[in-house]
Amino acid sequence: MITTALVLAVAVVAWLNAWFGLDVGSLNALQKVLLTVASATALASTLLGLASGTGRWLAIGSAAGADRFLRRSQDPLGVYRRRFRWLVRSCGHPMTIFIDDLDRCRPDYVVELLEGIQTLFMAEPVTYVVAADRTWLCQSFATTYEDFRDTVGEPGRPLGFLFLEKTFQISLEIPPMSKTDRERYWAELLRGASEPPESDPRPHRTSSAQALASAHTAAEVEDRIGDILAEGPADEEVLIAAMRRLNAPEMQEQLEKLLLEFAPLLENNPRSMKRLMNAYGIERDRLLREGRLLTKTERRQLALLTILRMRWPLLAEHLRSHPEDFPLCTTAGRLPLDHPFEAVLRDRELRELFGGEVVAEQLRAEFLVEFPPEKARN
Repeated sequence: MITTALVLAVAVVAWLNAWFGLDVGSLNALQKVLLTVASATALASTLLGLASGTGRWLAIGSAAGADRFLRRSQDPLGVYRRRFRWLVRSCGHPMTIFIDDLDRCRPDYVVELLEGIQTLFMAEPVTYVVAADRTWLCQSFATTYEDFRDTVGEPGRPLGFLFLEKTFQISLEIPPMSKTDRERYWAELLRGASEPPESDPRPHRTSSAQALASAHTAAEVEDRIGDILAEGPADEEVLIAAMRRLNAPEMQEQLEKLLLEFAPLLENNPRSMKRLMNAYGIERDRLLREGRLLTKTERRQLALLTILRMRWPLLAEHLRSHPEDFPLCTTAGRLPLDHPFEAVLRDRELRELFGGEVVAEQLRAEFLVEFPPEKARN
């Protein structure tokens, strides 16, 4: 624009000189005026460009401006991803992020948050722990993806639970307190927090923990912790040492061989076996932390119960609340037409879990209600 104005100005000066015979002083004065006008025009164009750019930058603060900025940018969230990567790597320690009260949020917010973590921040070695009602999370996904409800999902494991399996590596439920646990907890409340704890009469708890750490097989760990529990409640340090030893890499290989027998009851993919190992191991560690050492039969029952919770979670919850329906899973008799789990109870793979034909072990009703049953504890 400025170049065009200067060319026109020079042409006008030449034309005036040719027709009116202006002297050199007049021409010089006219040129100074034109140069001043051109400089003012250039300054005005620069200021206008700065004002326009500043206006666009300030407009990002609004929702519409941010939306325009995100559409123009190829990687609008890259700065946040890089910042998160820097925070994780500069920490120098394992990092765990706890998310609580997610079951108090709207379905769209729940889905956007969990999907955002998967797409933006899963590249970094961070463990996410989400404390929320599983049914609420499942229903949030089902509501968001309602258009796929009729085509995706299966009886006993609807659409929302399928999303939960893809989102979380491990999904656990907090078990109800048993009668013994309630009595012990109530006794601690009555004793009061101000009363000092009783002294430990066993002077060799450190040596017991070291002995557990030196065990080479899971059977050795269980035998040694069994001897300790036979003397009375074990010290927490000893129980932690037992759990750490059971989760050593060589112990995990032994656990995989133990659970390999139950592989035919799983879905036909490698991920199911890994999920069974994780869920079984965590439940076993939880029981051990409570001082409950499983027998051989209880370990096999725990494997069956874990598979039931993985493949048919809604049915597992129903049977725990309605144990009178347990016989419907073990017989091929006539089912009530109006039963909410009629299609699931007719599933051949479910009956294999309860029948004992594939694996020489049948899931028992008492283990569904409480694991392990009160009468089976020491």
